[in-house]
Amino acid sequence: MPCSPTPRTHLRNPLAAILALAVFLMASTAGPAVAQTIPASGDWYTESQQLGFRVRTPKAWRFIPPNLGDPINLAKYVPEGRDWVPLKGSAQLFIWSWVLRFDLEAVKEARIAQLRKMLDLSGSDVIPAEAWENVGGPDVVLDEVIIDWLQESQRQGTGWVLGETSETRSGKRVIEERIYDGTMSWEGNAFPVRVYVALLPLGEGRWGAVAYNAPGEKAAWRKHESSFRRLARTLEPLELAAAAEEAAGPQSLRDVKRRELKAELQRMPEWWLHETNNYFILTDSRSKDFIEELGDRLEAIREIYAVDYPYSKARIYEKPGSTKKAKPDTADGDVEADVEDDAEEAEGAAEDEPAKGGTSAGRNSFELSRTSVVRVCSDVEMYHEYGGPYGSAGYWSPFHQELVVYDDQKGAGRADTWSVVNHEAFHQYIFYFYGNISPHSWYNEGTGDFYAGYEYNVRRKKFTLTPFDWRRSLARDNIRQKKFAPLKEFVRWTQGEYYGSNAYGIQGGENYALGWSFIWFLRTGKGKSKDWVPAWDGILDTYLAALARTGDLDEAIDEAFGSVDWKKLEEAWTSYGG
Repeated sequence: MPCSPTPRTHLRNPLAAILALAVFLMASTAGPAVAQTIPASGDWYTESQQLGFRVRTPKAWRFIPPNLGDPINLAKYVPEGRDWVPLKGSAQLFIWSWVLRFDLEAVKEARIAQLRKMLDLSGSDVIPAEAWENVGGPDVVLDEVIIDWLQESQRQGTGWVLGETSETRSGKRVIEERIYDGTMSWEGNAFPVRVYVALLPLGEGRWGAVAYNAPGEKAAWRKHESSFRRLARTLEPLELAAAAEEAAGPQSLRDVKRRELKAELQRMPEWWLHETNNYFILTDSRSKDFIEELGDRLEAIREIYAVDYPYSKARIYEKPGSTKKAKPDTADGDVEADVEDDAEEAEGAAEDEPAKGGTSAGRNSFELSRTSVVRVCSDVEMYHEYGGPYGSAGYWSPFHQELVVYDDQKGAGRADTWSVVNHEAFHQYIFYFYGNISPHSWYNEGTGDFYAGYEYNVRRKKFTLTPFDWRRSLARDNIRQKKFAPLKEFVRWTQGEYYGSNAYGIQGGENYALGWSFIWFLRTGKGKSKDWVPAWDGILDTYLAALARTGDLDEAIDEAFGSVDWKKLEEAWTSYGG
């Protein structure tokens, strides 16, 4: 299946995210002992909710959870310590194991849901025939599903084809075995790689499965294959667990989300759930105090977002494709005067209205925002194995509607974790009110970094606005050296230009700092900058309003900056001390 939309990431070095795959393949550091990449038999993994089966997992390999709602992946396992095998020269192949479910009807439903998300369709809208090309069509066949899964999960190999097939008996069970061949390219060399897949039939169109990868060269493959087959023979069916009784009466979206997450957790060893008023925190951290503080911080920074981006303000903007019209006189940024009619409706929304049936697409966006999921990985290794891009410290995935960060206690320190949470939680918060809009990077990342600078008082559980030290000194250095693009160009830069692919040779980290600096000026300069012009008061509000209404980046810039004197604005910004 195709890749999900690119998540928003909080980058220490934006270039590193662009080169994430290369970094991933080179990031090998041997531990004090070489881990066993040929798996031995370990604990059982049990799936008793949907298909009903269990299988032995590799001993002393680390469990990595799947993305929420993944229709195929149940678990990934990674050898502890050194999780790769050497190939030729500097090339390495990272070794993984998976527990999988193949339910063709569920895959079809997931494809339909994915397509509706991508096209922003309601439940009654018909999917255009040509749109099916993006997800492989509505019909699903096991061979095609497995190849799609290989292309999505096996980023180290390409050109996957089915090589060998066989069957083996284990007691009364018949286990189907398949070997898929692919090629990994590295520094001009091509290396054969293979994936072993074992399938346990569980009814019409349904299989429980395990998979393992290894080098495809004959001698190396032979070392691994016998262990793969030995573990695969432990696949056995189970009776499905009795479904939990649903509470009678209307269910809020938080009730529905809680039930979904608890079902997911039954398949996620050592992960647990912590709830706050507006967030569900999934974590494998053993530090309860850390998770509780993180929850308090999320609630406190949400209060700050709600001042700058109140729910009532978001409701007056027409979203792309919507028939709702924006109220007049909102383009000048004086929005507060135009939202009084919505105040009562917004206040009612805060009471977590019960769902009244149908899909969530038409439900109150305030209530949806109160189902926000935050996944906190216990360390950076878990974060990267889960999907965190190298060079990033956290990300928000609008497709999976999940914010993912890690406890940086062993690295730069938890102060970095707190900053990342503030930044990424802004993207998450605004998604529910404005949809999956994509502002220019100066606005999007600059605003995230604006909130990243807030300092938290643990005793009072309140935030205070302060400059963001990660960006402040670098921004000042670049401005002092006049190393920045003309502002009228900078605000129209694409993400690629912002990340460093620009004519001025200004690197991504520098642009992050300059974006923060410009947002800091627009949010704090009024009343402090001697050069402030009243016409700049509404730039940020007007920009977001126009983008939410039209979905057009250029139009948003045209409306927000209008007839501003660019020279005067740039001089005021660069001379502002904050």
